[in-house]
Amino acid sequence: MHVVFLPKYYPGRGDVQLGEFIRRHAQAVAAVAQVSVVAVLKDTATATGYYEEVSEENGVWTLRAYYRPLERGWALWRTPLNFLRYRKAADRAWQRFLRERGLPLVCHVQVLTRPSLLAYKAKKELGIPYAITEHSSEFLDGRWLGRPWLNRWFTRRAFAKAGAVSVVSERLGRAIRDLGLVELYEVIPNVLPLERTSVAQRGPAHHAIMVADLVDRVKNVSGVLECMALLRNELPDLKLTIVGGGEDEQRLRQRCKGFNLDDRVTFLGQLSSEEAMQQMAKAGFLIVNSRHETFSVVTGEALMLGKPVIATRCGGPESFIDGHNGELVPVDNVPALADAVRRMVAGHHRYDPDRIRATVDERYSSAWIGQRFLTLYQRMLSDQA
Repeated sequence: MHVVFLPKYYPGRGDVQLGEFIRRHAQAVAAVAQVSVVAVLKDTATATGYYEEVSEENGVWTLRAYYRPLERGWALWRTPLNFLRYRKAADRAWQRFLRERGLPLVCHVQVLTRPSLLAYKAKKELGIPYAITEHSSEFLDGRWLGRPWLNRWFTRRAFAKAGAVSVVSERLGRAIRDLGLVELYEVIPNVLPLERTSVAQRGPAHHAIMVADLVDRVKNVSGVLECMALLRNELPDLKLTIVGGGEDEQRLRQRCKGFNLDDRVTFLGQLSSEEAMQQMAKAGFLIVNSRHETFSVVTGEALMLGKPVIATRCGGPESFIDGHNGELVPVDNVPALADAVRRMVAGHHRYDPDRIRATVDERYSSAWIGQRFLTLYQRMLSDQA
């Protein structure tokens, strides 16, 4: 069994965190099959316009093909030109993959739509079936319906031609089905590194942490800063560490300064997955204040470390959080978030790290998820035969 992953996102030069959840899927499958990754990624810093990197990462042959997108100019012509640059880079990377690795039995698209171009080509020209795993919250928050007509048409076609579809949460699956994109899907969650992560010490009750891409319309970091300002006098020892980078980082730093929270809030910037886990291990609890999450890997990681979590009812954390490991609060509700923080600080001693860890079971382990994907591929190949 040789499977090639075709991801929309993957950790690389531009962002060491983005797509880590896809890399974990690839490494899970690598325990039961031969796995290659062909990741076509943007890199605005490259002077050559295109270059490739090949590496072996935990048993996964990985080709990163970088292309330089146009960043300025009228979107009406910039968008199609960038698509052509992507397509050219993808074709070059695919040819190198075939030369060095040979024909795969299965293509596995992770997040639509651009990676499905290669998968569709392989199906049409070589008869290689493809599976889709979808993670995107755009099917939950209405953004997909706002996509251009051609994009939505191609998405429908990609789903229709897929041999199998999996999603990382039941809510995401229902949303995609309700949009008329699929009839059948399988829920295969993201991987939590249970096998190599131990329970951390309890941590200070007054030390909260956020780990997120700093895209405020999704993660609502502003709401957490408002909460910190609201509790400033009431909980003078309360501290917040923010791990992550993104398009709104500078604006959020300025907002923090405007709230006079520089002595309470620390921005650490973008860290690797391992470094982010180290920071979570030092904290007392995690805050997830997102408006939409299809899974929320960071919630699972915190629970895996034995850390309680305050999270919004945004789609992903509900599958993890119960009365033993944290609290759920409404989306976009700063007073409710502040009340939850008050209760967390006052009752932090009642959260037992080992009991919290026990709420994250083997369904999220690399071994279990690798076997689930292998079964999905085998069924898909059997159906094709």
